[in-house]
Amino acid sequence: MKLIIDIPEEVYKQMISRDIYKSIHEQLSYKAIQEGTPIPDNATNGDVIKAMFPYGKYNEYFADVEMRTEENDTRFKSVFDRDWWDEPYQKGGK
Repeated sequence: MKLIIDIPEEVYKQMISRDIYKSIHEQLSYKAIQEGTPIPDNATNGDVIKAMFPYGKYNEYFADVEMRTEENDTRFKSVFDRDWWDEPYQKGGK
């Protein structure tokens, strides 16, 4: 499952640098955040796709963007409309 949460940058930096945990719940929360993938402010849909698939191979063309990736011996190929790729990311599809 993927979950996107909004955390102030200074809080995020503090959380990923902490090595001491007080409870198992705090430990699990910090671990999830430490291993998460930050999405920058003003990200585009393409930035989010690249964050979700960091090992993908991307070919950007005038009208579209092609992504190829391989996971668990399965190859994926997706083509995204260039206009959508460059639009600002809106969480929840708003």
